Amino acid sequence: MSADTSGVGALLGALVVVVEPGKDPQIRRIANFDEAKTLIGGYVERVRLFGYDVLCDEDGLTKRLPLNRMIPGTVIHGTFIVTKLRNNNTGLATLTKAEASKIAKGMR
Repeated sequence: MSADTSGVGALLGALVVVVEPGKDPQIRRIANFDEAKTLIGGYVERVRLFGYDVLCDEDGLTKRLPLNRMIPGTVIHGTFIVTKLRNNNTGLATLTKAEASKIAKGMR
């Protein structure tokens, strides 16, 4: 399972998992990193988890955002996104449908 390098993900948007507090995870496409930042609502912190990138609000706790999930070694407040970053960290790489489904199921 590898990131989309064909350019198709860039045209259609990256397939990611969006996890809002108190809601089931959603598999959706987002256009770019700016859209991810808007969904998160603040400065983006990247946390590596099981080979994926979790993007969350780095000030979620101090902003008193609602507790979202407790992930091994990390407590996340507010909305977060599970994705992959391109190797050079210049943008989002798409998850495969199988990866997105597995992640969403594991976050329920």
